[in-house]
Amino acid sequence: MEVNTSNLTYTLIDHDIHWIKLHQSSRQTVEDIFIQLTIIVESAPHDKPILYLLDSSEVNDLPFRYLAQRAKRWEAEQAYLPTVRNAILQSQNMMMMAMVNMMMRIFNHRGDMSRIFPADQKAEAIIWLRANS
Repeated sequence: MEVNTSNLTYTLIDHDIHWIKLHQSSRQTVEDIFIQLTIIVESAPHDKPILYLLDSSEVNDLPFRYLAQRAKRWEAEQAYLPTVRNAILQSQNMMMMAMVNMMMRIFNHRGDMSRIFPADQKAEAIIWLRANS
């Protein structure tokens, strides 16, 4: 399964890893992320964690305040929030790394696990996701 928009590409890898690759930095990108997360969560089994591979290596920064507000609103709208494992592929942009760290603190309150990987370590990120699921 694959979804392509100008803002992101979603691909299901080997039936268990939800790869979301961001292409643009905009409020619409943030909206597209949460549309895709909703689809994933609504179809996910409740007995195992969801494995996310978020690739933000093409994006310099996202509208952080909007992202944080949208994340809190999205969480409140969900009837069920599964445990998740997040591997985040990131370039060495310091501002984006700070934003990713802040988002990890927001989302890691339910026993979720997240880890940042350099953009060129996709294979290592996938191994980490599967080892910790």
